[in-house]
Amino acid sequence: MARDFVVKVDPDAVFMPFVLKREILRHTTGDSAPNIYFKNCDFQHQLWMFGAVEVLSSAAVKAYFEGRDSVCRSGLEYDKMGEDTFLSKCLDLLGVEAVKDLDLLADGYCNEAPGSCNTNQVAYHPFKDRASWAACFRSATNAARWERVVALK
Repeated sequence: MARDFVVKVDPDAVFMPFVLKREILRHTTGDSAPNIYFKNCDFQHQLWMFGAVEVLSSAAVKAYFEGRDSVCRSGLEYDKMGEDTFLSKCLDLLGVEAVKDLDLLADGYCNEAPGSCNTNQVAYHPFKDRASWAACFRSATNAARWERVVALK
């Protein structure tokens, strides 16, 4: 799994990479690099890949760059949607498998606001000032550390 996935994270998100590894392992066999991306947001009763954290397999990234100009720009109105929506719709058009994982992101636009940042999710978003970002990071780090201790027992 050394470089099987690519992740883009917004700068105002608290990101926990070791939690991401757990989530990826939940959805993959580890035998080969799958052609997948993750939908991480339940917004208005629809699944989305919300741009605060975007997780794609290397195979999905390759498919995107091979088909973006020839397939997606001609098949989608890319100038009328945000980059995360365009990327998701493009990947769907290219036949990349979308995997639902609402444990990737705590965000007020999606299924839940970040709250106390102790729910063992991959990313918490948004934090517009240093103090709130740091408080969330401390809380998320402590929650993840506790989860690892419990798992060892």
